[in-house]
Amino acid sequence: MPLPPIDNDGRPITNDDFAYHTQWQVVGDVTVGPIADANGTPLTHLFGACSGSVTLIDLDLPDGVRPVGKPGICVDLLWSGDGGQTFVSLFAGFLSQRPTIAPGQASAMAYLPQFRSLNYGDFLQAEVVSVGSVTPGSNLNVRLTGRCLDV
Repeated sequence: MPLPPIDNDGRPITNDDFAYHTQWQVVGDVTVGPIADANGTPLTHLFGACSGSVTLIDLDLPDGVRPVGKPGICVDLLWSGDGGQTFVSLFAGFLSQRPTIAPGQASAMAYLPQFRSLNYGDFLQAEVVSVGSVTPGSNLNVRLTGRCLDV
């Protein structure tokens, strides 16, 4: 019998993990602001797989240009519980702990500093809050990891 897949921390992935992967992607140069489609509309993900929590945010530039110059690429994760009318940072009160790809690096990750439960119908957005001051960086992926609480 094959072994179960494991996550980045070496823990087996079970039915308690999200049933889908939430991801945003920037093709080309990374710019400050919400990650948006070609028309400039922010990409908003509806949280609908389960009630649960987001625990880890992972950033990488798999085939892109690394940022040059401080502060690097920093991303915030925004949450809305009112149908997308207003968004607040999941890092509120802990802004210095947002995931940041340092100049010259190609990846970063951050654990949320406090538990945040999400419910069916909540919305999530990813927003770039800084880029490299000399070269912004390009081809950014933003991925979320979490756990379902009602499976």
